[in-house]
Amino acid sequence: MLADEKILRLPKVSLETKELLPEYSGIYYVVDQNNVVMYIGKAKNLQKRWQGNSHHRIDQLKRTKGHQFYLHYEKVPQYNLDQIEKNLIEQYRPELNDTPVKKSTIWSAEALLRETIRKINDFIFILGVSEQYKTIYLNFDYQAFTRKYSTQSLDEEIGLIKEVFVSRKNHIKKWEWHGRVKFANIHTQIEVNNFKIDIQNRKNIFEVLSKKNICLSFQEVEFAGEKIRTLSQKDFDLLSQEDLKVYNFTTSKLRPYQSSEFKVILNEEIKPSWVTKEELKKIQEQYSLGIRGKNSRIIAVEKTILSLDELLISRGIQPDQPLPDVYPYRGNDTIRLYIHLFEFDELRKKASFNTYYRKVDNQINYIDVIGLISGVNRKIWLLFEEFIGDFSYLGYRIESPNFPNNHACTERVWVSPRKYIQPARVTIKFEGLSSGFGIPFGQDIHQQFTTFEAVKSEITRRLHDADLPPFKLTFTPEKIVTKGRR
Repeated sequence: MLADEKILRLPKVSLETKELLPEYSGIYYVVDQNNVVMYIGKAKNLQKRWQGNSHHRIDQLKRTKGHQFYLHYEKVPQYNLDQIEKNLIEQYRPELNDTPVKKSTIWSAEALLRETIRKINDFIFILGVSEQYKTIYLNFDYQAFTRKYSTQSLDEEIGLIKEVFVSRKNHIKKWEWHGRVKFANIHTQIEVNNFKIDIQNRKNIFEVLSKKNICLSFQEVEFAGEKIRTLSQKDFDLLSQEDLKVYNFTTSKLRPYQSSEFKVILNEEIKPSWVTKEELKKIQEQYSLGIRGKNSRIIAVEKTILSLDELLISRGIQPDQPLPDVYPYRGNDTIRLYIHLFEFDELRKKASFNTYYRKVDNQINYIDVIGLISGVNRKIWLLFEEFIGDFSYLGYRIESPNFPNNHACTERVWVSPRKYIQPARVTIKFEGLSSGFGIPFGQDIHQQFTTFEAVKSEITRRLHDADLPPFKLTFTPEKIVTKGRR
C-alpha cells in the first residue's frame, strides 16, 4: 500500500544514514522511493533498533536492487507500542510484514576449496606439507593453464584466474591474495579445517627442472575429497635435495603429503554447473569476442576521446578557463564545492557542525543552508557544470560577493564523535579515458529536487539528453562513514 500524507509528513532518514534516527521509543515505517510502505515496526529505542546490521530485515533491504529506502518515524510511548504497531500493520498492510525473512546460504571454506580444485586440478600438484606452519603447499602451472585456454592478453589471463579463485556465492572465507594478480604472479591462501592451503606458481621449480632436463612423475591422491596429483617419492626427494626456496622457507623443510591426510568434514554438495572446465573455456571465448574485458560494455563511436582537454575544446570550453574567487581544494587542479546534504534537515536537529567558515559569525539562526565542503577536478566541473551545477555549487571565498549571505560552510558534519556524513557522488567514465571522474552532489539549490532518487533521475536525464560521447554513470548515495576507515 502507498504511504499517505500522515506517513510522508513524518521526519525521515535514508537507510544509508540510519544512525541519525533519534534515541526514543516509537514506530518506524520503511518506505521506498515510490512511496510504497514496505515494513512497519516498533522500537523502544529507534536508533539502537537499526544500529549496524542488527535489524532482521537489513540484508533483505540492501539486496533489493533498484530501490532506495527511507525510515519515517514517529514518537510513541513504550506502553502503547504493541497496540499501535498492530493497528498500523492492519491499516497499511506492508509488503514485508508477516513474510519470512530471506536468509542467504553461507557456504564453507571447504566447499570453496573443493570448487577451486575441480576447476584447475589439471594444472596443480601438491608440493608437500610444512609441519611447522601447518600448511599444505600446492604448485600451480600458470604457463600450462594459459596455453590450455589460449589467452591472448594479460587482461584475459587475469580474468580467467579470478574466475577460478573468486566465487560469487557467499562463503564464510575467501582466497586471500598476496599482492595483485599480474604478470603471472599467482599466490593465494585459504585456511580450511585447521590447515592453511597455499597455491602459488613457483617458477623457480620449473626452471631447475628444465635446466636438469627432469620430467616430474606424479601419483594420484585424495585431497579434500577430490582427486589430485602429488609428487612421487623419488621426485620429492630430488626437489628436497635442491633445497629450493618456497615462500619463506625451502623445500628441504617439507614432508610428502599422505593420501587422505586432509579430510572432508562438512562434505557439502558441489553442483557440477558451478565448477565446469567448459565454463572456463566459454569465458575465454567471450574475452576473444570482446564480450568480456576492457571496453566490453562501451558502445563504439567514430571518434575516441584522446584527452579531457580535447572534449572541452569540442564543446567550446577553454581548458584553462579561470574560475575567479573559487577556493582550491587539496591540489592545484581541484576546486572547492559546497554540497547541500539530503539529510540536512535531520542533521541540523541532531548533528554537531564543525563550522570553520560562516558568513554571519555566531548567528546560526540566520543561516538557511550549511554547505558541506568537497572537491572536484576543475576541468570536470567546466565540462559538467551546466548539467550538475544545480546540485553542487562553487566554493567561492567567504569574502566574495558570489558567496550567498544566508549560507555557511563546514569541512565535516559529525553525527557522533567518530562518524561523519559523506556526500552522494556520481562517477562518469568516458570511452578512451583511462579513469572515471567523480562529482559530489546534494539537494537542488532551488529546492525542486530534494531526494537522492529525484536528483539521480534528473542528472541521468540531463546527461543522456546532452550531446556527449558514450559514457557510463555510477551513483553512490549519501552515507555515514567512520573516521579512519574508507
